[in-house]
Amino acid sequence: MEERKLITEILNTEDVSYTISEPHDNKITLMVNQLKNDKRPLDVVEKEIVHELDRAELTYNEKLNPDEQTAMQIDIDVK
Repeated sequence: MEERKLITEILNTEDVSYTISEPHDNKITLMVNQLKNDKRPLDVVEKEIVHELDRAELTYNEKLNPDEQTAMQIDIDVK
């Protein structure tokens, strides 16, 4: 799956911790957290990630702070 590899490359350049779900109903869910020593505001991290997702022409929905353990959740459509 090309999308998963591309998503992994994008997140690895952002210096965040993340988990990627297995595809389900043509979607992959990302759970993203900042690293503890990252001083950037969450909205800056979000803008950087969505900019790269847009450049990759991926379709997604995002949520900031969807729960206590997660900074950002992103649901990405896959083929």
